[in-house]
Amino acid sequence: MSDRIAVMSHGKVLQVGAPVEIYERPNCKFVADFIGDTNFLEGQILGTDAGKATVFIPTLAAEIIGMSQSEFVAGDKVIISIRPEKMRLSEAPGFHQNCFEVKVTNSAYIGSDTRLEVEARGVKLKVWEQNHISTLDPRAYHMGDQSVWVSIMPENALILPLE
Repeated sequence: MSDRIAVMSHGKVLQVGAPVEIYERPNCKFVADFIGDTNFLEGQILGTDAGKATVFIPTLAAEIIGMSQSEFVAGDKVIISIRPEKMRLSEAPGFHQNCFEVKVTNSAYIGSDTRLEVEARGVKLKVWEQNHISTLDPRAYHMGDQSVWVSIMPENALILPLE
């Protein structure tokens, strides 16, 4: 176990920090991908405001508001990193922002959580739902071919430079 981690690529240090910082606030796509599973969505900055930015995601035909650690301006091409456990599924739209309809295409019960693959407009995303109750009732879990809504808090959509 370590209290500080350095992530390197091709002999270059990309980020140094505490494990929580490296996982929750990676500074580039390589670090986000290297430290745990994540979903990546490419888009273009529409506008910025106080550490947050609105990004248009063409493949989803949707806007996502996320956290920005870098200085971006309208028109910049970026990538959004969203961890699978940070996404929430529900039967109805959740938030007024960062919410869109998806179809469950695969579901795997792991014990502590259920790992799902969902699809929106041909874009596949990983979603991990924590199993809060102990039950054998299959209706307690999202299953394949089910249409649901995914919601993402802006704090969980990290906007990174497009490499």
